[in-house]
Amino acid sequence: MKKKRVNTYIDDLVTATSADISMIGNEAFNFSRLYNQEIKVPDALALTTLTFDDFLVTSNSAERILHMLSQVQPFVRQTAKNASGQIINMIMTNEIPTGIRNSMYSIFQTLVGNGNKSYIQLEVSNVIDEKFIPEEIRSLSYFDINNFDDFVNKIRLIWASLFSTESIELRTNRYYRGPISLAILVRQMRKFELSGKVYSIPPITKENDTAEVTANFGILDKSIDLDQAQDSYKVDLNNRKIIEKTIVPQEFMILRNGAQNNLSERRTRVEISNEWKRRQKLDDDSILKLVDILAALEDSYKAPIEIEWGIETGELFVVDVEIIARQGESVAEHDQKEMLKKFGVDKKEIIEDDHALTNIQDEIEKAEDNDGQSTPEKINELMSIDAQKDTDMNWPKWASKYKLVANTLLDISKIDANNLHAMTLFNGTYFDSTDAILSKKVLPEMIFDQKNKLHSWLDAVLQVISVAATNGENKDFIYQFSNPLVSDLKELSIPEKFKKYYGDERFLQFPEALVSEVLLLQMLQDHYSTPLIHICIPYLRNMDNLMDIKKILNSQGLTRSGATKFYAEVAVPSMAYEIDEIEQGAIDGIIINYDVLLRISVYRANPREIDHKALSKLIKKVIGDAKIIGLETYIKFSAKSDLALKLVAELNPTGYIFSYMPSENQLQTLQEHESTSLNASE
Repeated sequence: MKKKRVNTYIDDLVTATSADISMIGNEAFNFSRLYNQEIKVPDALALTTLTFDDFLVTSNSAERILHMLSQVQPFVRQTAKNASGQIINMIMTNEIPTGIRNSMYSIFQTLVGNGNKSYIQLEVSNVIDEKFIPEEIRSLSYFDINNFDDFVNKIRLIWASLFSTESIELRTNRYYRGPISLAILVRQMRKFELSGKVYSIPPITKENDTAEVTANFGILDKSIDLDQAQDSYKVDLNNRKIIEKTIVPQEFMILRNGAQNNLSERRTRVEISNEWKRRQKLDDDSILKLVDILAALEDSYKAPIEIEWGIETGELFVVDVEIIARQGESVAEHDQKEMLKKFGVDKKEIIEDDHALTNIQDEIEKAEDNDGQSTPEKINELMSIDAQKDTDMNWPKWASKYKLVANTLLDISKIDANNLHAMTLFNGTYFDSTDAILSKKVLPEMIFDQKNKLHSWLDAVLQVISVAATNGENKDFIYQFSNPLVSDLKELSIPEKFKKYYGDERFLQFPEALVSEVLLLQMLQDHYSTPLIHICIPYLRNMDNLMDIKKILNSQGLTRSGATKFYAEVAVPSMAYEIDEIEQGAIDGIIINYDVLLRISVYRANPREIDHKALSKLIKKVIGDAKIIGLETYIKFSAKSDLALKLVAELNPTGYIFSYMPSENQLQTLQEHESTSLNASE
């Protein structure tokens, strides 16, 4: 079939380049790479993103959809659900303009033909980054279509998947601000008598220099959940010889029918004769031909691959190609290797101690790629509480009549002489490194690969942290990794790319930032007389990010133990609802950042009394979930609120962290509750 570009709604995929991804999507572009090889593939076309975009514009839907999406609040699922229902209804019912419908019919006729002789499949082709797409719809496909009305309806369903509740919620919670569109890959489905796969690396035995070919009678596609018997043939790639054959009897096969409009009759189960069922399914010449195709494609993809193939009336087709992850890594990790090669540098050149980061590359490459997006100003405003933070750390005269309050820590991030006196009332210190990092006017990720600059930066920041640690009077000391917000970086000469990420996603996008602070802690423990240091990972969005950051920490010697504890900060509702999913033993405890969690939860800069009461219900759930799996629970306060402290004290957390000197009323609340708890236990 000779294909040509009909209009901007149809792409023939023959001349596609990476510059066309915004029009045809990633899946269609990957399939187009097969057209550049001298191999036979099923006919395919792409319905471009312009088709969907123009459908919304010409039906006067675009502006209404943008308005509905603007009403969706981060972490408030019901708002996403409301918007989803309205938008999907519009997509499924609005009339499709004649020009777009004609283009759809052109694709249908080209691939199906008159009389509905062939079948086609529709597959979503994404332009949005995968991490903003729910896993269940990343590879959304519809099979065995040969009716035009069904074809159009399935296209609408794929478009609507962009606005499922899960899709809207995921984009909103992760602050996605890019284009919202997709393309559709339309492929002809052949009537194969034989089908199977070819692997660069045998999927089970993993032998080196060996390819494996599998084959079965009939069709093989994702719509069939059937355990079909398949042959396996292994080929030595060094001498191109078949070295092993496993022939498995096959009792029946599934064939794709000709022109049939009834879905139940589109496939037929055919019994295989006794003469054929035990035969070798694929002849030796075809096995070696498939291995030759594998070698050519593997050279093009520069990676191990898996090929899906089929034979129809003697013609061999390549249906699909996927990259195989090397042992111990994912496909995403494989794609990131070039970017992460700099972590192979011997860090002994930077710091001469026993904690050289010799294994950092392997573990950092296992961290999921979490490219961030610019944070909406509203969220930054809600997170930033400096304007209302009470920084008065003066030691009041009345405080001497109070004894040590159990399980309370003082945040001494802003060093002040009065902190030393205040320590007699607290049994530990907490240090948020954000201000210490920002005071040097440069982020560590900017200079990580510049040995001299990084060494000077480490020395300068180390002085600040060492003072804080030694002020702790050898009591518990929790170090929180830095979390500069966009608003914090506004006045600094920081390149824009470093201003897009904060909290956990900053460490996953720029692992250098996290590694630099771990180096600080190693130097602190090796060269200064400091108390035992526990750590807190800030602003975690979900469990996956927590586990990926732990891999980076563990890779260079910073592990939780009986002495060193790991804490996860809970500052966003998404993490609060995942506490019950934390694996037992993954961390020691959580630190609930009350003020930030409150502001984001109620989406209000100035919370009301009723908001404190509502948040106490969420914190009660979090503490309950944490206690079930044996986690400590600390509540961190940055703004004075007698009501907030009273509500939280009734929930019996493990302890408290204050970024200000508590008032006399607050100390009385804590000690009264402590006495009540002791009496109850007796």
